[in-house]
Amino acid sequence: MKKILLSLMLVIAACATALAAEVTFDFKGLYGTATISKINGADYAKTVDGVTFTATAGDNANGVAYNKAGEIRMYAGNTETAGNYITFTSTVGAITKIVFAPGSTCTWGLLKSDAGTVTIADDHTATWEAGSDPVSEVTIGSYSKDGASSQYRIASAIVTVDNGVETVAKPVITPNGGKFDVLEAPVHVTIACDTEGAAISYAFAADGEFTAYPEGGFDVSEDCTVYAKATKGELVSDVASASFSFASKSVANIAAFYNKAKGDEVEFANPVTVYYADGSNVFVADGTGYMLIYGSLDAINLANGTVLKGLKGTAGAYNGIAQLTNASFTESESGTALVPEEVTVAGLGDVNPYPYHFVKLTNVGFTLVEGKTKNYTITDGDATFAAYDQFKVNIDASGAVVITPDASKKYDIIGVTGLYSGNKQFQFFWFEENVPAGTVATPTITPNGGTFYRGLDAPVHVTISCATEGAVITYTLEDGGDAIAYPEGGFDISESCTVYAVATLGDKTSAMATAEFVIEDLPGIDNISAFYELETGAAASFKSPMTVVYQNGKNLITMDATGYMLTFGSLGKTYKQGDVIPAGVKGTVAEYNGNKQLTPDVASFADATETQTVTPTLIEAGDLETLVPYPYHYVTLKNVNITSASARNYTISDASGECAGYDQYYINYDSQNKVNIVEPDASKKYDVVGIASAFKGAKQILLISYTEAGATGVDAVNAAATTVVAEYGTINITTPAAARALVVNVAGQVVVDKAVAAGSTTLSINPGFYIVKVGAKVVKVYVK
Repeated sequence: MKKILLSLMLVIAACATALAAEVTFDFKGLYGTATISKINGADYAKTVDGVTFTATAGDNANGVAYNKAGEIRMYAGNTETAGNYITFTSTVGAITKIVFAPGSTCTWGLLKSDAGTVTIADDHTATWEAGSDPVSEVTIGSYSKDGASSQYRIASAIVTVDNGVETVAKPVITPNGGKFDVLEAPVHVTIACDTEGAAISYAFAADGEFTAYPEGGFDVSEDCTVYAKATKGELVSDVASASFSFASKSVANIAAFYNKAKGDEVEFANPVTVYYADGSNVFVADGTGYMLIYGSLDAINLANGTVLKGLKGTAGAYNGIAQLTNASFTESESGTALVPEEVTVAGLGDVNPYPYHFVKLTNVGFTLVEGKTKNYTITDGDATFAAYDQFKVNIDASGAVVITPDASKKYDIIGVTGLYSGNKQFQFFWFEENVPAGTVATPTITPNGGTFYRGLDAPVHVTISCATEGAVITYTLEDGGDAIAYPEGGFDISESCTVYAVATLGDKTSAMATAEFVIEDLPGIDNISAFYELETGAAASFKSPMTVVYQNGKNLITMDATGYMLTFGSLGKTYKQGDVIPAGVKGTVAEYNGNKQLTPDVASFADATETQTVTPTLIEAGDLETLVPYPYHYVTLKNVNITSASARNYTISDASGECAGYDQYYINYDSQNKVNIVEPDASKKYDVVGIASAFKGAKQILLISYTEAGATGVDAVNAAATTVVAEYGTINITTPAAARALVVNVAGQVVVDKAVAAGSTTLSINPGFYIVKVGAKVVKVYVK
């Protein structure tokens, strides 16, 4: 990268003062123009001048990706956990600084690093600096900004490495190019160099004649590229470049915006009016059409009717529909709220202009699609149309539907017209029961009755609402009983009863709403075997303790003398194999793919009081069909063949027959690229540890580990008893004897090499896929 005279190398090395080199990662040049949906893993690692770039998925299902614009796309996690990670590793010196040039759109995420600091400028340029402690490896994560969904896009990265060789710093051109409105011409350009005493020169062609830089800078007013270099003695810097283009950014209105190309910067000559805002979605209109502004728009109040002036941003697109990104405005004022156009169901798909048309449907049927939480059907008897809860207005924090529309009632619905994969759909903002004139809406009781258990989910907090503005709600707990004024905020129910509620407005009274609540004592059960006798939806409290077999994410497998059980859900705590969970565990019976499992009452899971040895049942492949008890039996198979049937699916075979294996816990699966990390060798024999389960009635083994057979003596005993479990940000190792622990990432780099004592050891580790070797045991794990 640096032009350094070889004849001066020894002298410079001996008396160097400015020791650094810049390594540039131009991702479009490295990956080309083809879209790579996921770049996680060694297959997409890129090395430039001794510095290697890699990426891992982190806590977001959307892994680090690369698009045709030549940008690395990092998705955020939450404010505490990174969604994606990128790592730069240097073999040519310590990394002191990394400057990220932002991508074209959707660049508003936060970047953080455990080492050094990251700052993000107003133009989204991000800079990581090591400070006083340079490092050879830097991992940077993408986090949620203010809890909102976000991402950060990177067009290029310049990595500064202290390589022990004196250099002249690459000049900095300000502004660093860009697209400018013709009204902004001329643009004044300045060039600076961090190397004291360096002489700067510039040119307008890479192979052109360089001219001495004039003090104070110069102006450009036409499309051009400025090239600059710095010299000091016989040392010459890298050449910096910045491209400038001039065009009219002004668009007359929203209709004209739709003629702009993706990536164009635009400024609206006219004001636009907000008609709906929700998180990252702001919908605006003018007399020519409707438009979505997507992203963080800096405003306190974006109520319907808010007028935005001086709106500007970048033309983007999603699912083939144009949208404005990176938006800002100069001023706002309160205006007249926009009224949606009333349309029929049959006319919903024909409104013009289409997309984001602000519409209202009146007195229509509105039903939730069975088995879905965001898909609905709208009908008026003559036509039907698909509706989608794009903005989660009817989804609570747990992902459950808040109000299920009543198929016997009619509704008024407001929203926008949208497209998904080319199919038209209605995306709603609001809905309520259509109440005929002169009547009062029937109150809504939440929850709408059900069975509840003392000590688990009772007492039950009940709220009542009415869609008729100004209506007064009263209720009673017995049919024909005296009316009680509904208290603001609701009330609690501790005993079985039926809630009766009506609403009145003047001399008019609504129909009566009812909700039956059954409050029962939480039944106690003796053991896991008794759990399987309960009906789905029943609740129970375990009278006896249970022992932990395996935990991975939301999956907790436990056992007692009568059988095995899966508890599925976030517990907020980590158990080790052999931990004994005290009696008193509570939960509800659920069913998934034909297998019963416990939905936990998290507070009832206490810390372990002791530990016990847990040993898997030795079986042969042909034993799986007759294995008792079933399911979730902890098993091991010795000296078997494993062949890959497809990603995550395996066939396990021995002389007794064969059975299916499934990588439920991602021990050997790259979820971003949807491939197995390592394919088993058909010529070798393996020892398998797993959980016997079933999928839609077909029995299978959920793999916990498989290791090459052949270990003998003490090593074999220790390997069989050693467990390696990946959790959020950690790898937990339990081994009966002191051993060496080796952790290798997908790029083949050793990230941990240390001795671990007998017992339990927790290793803090960045998210990603790893191969872990503890003594004679080798396990593939995925750290979330």
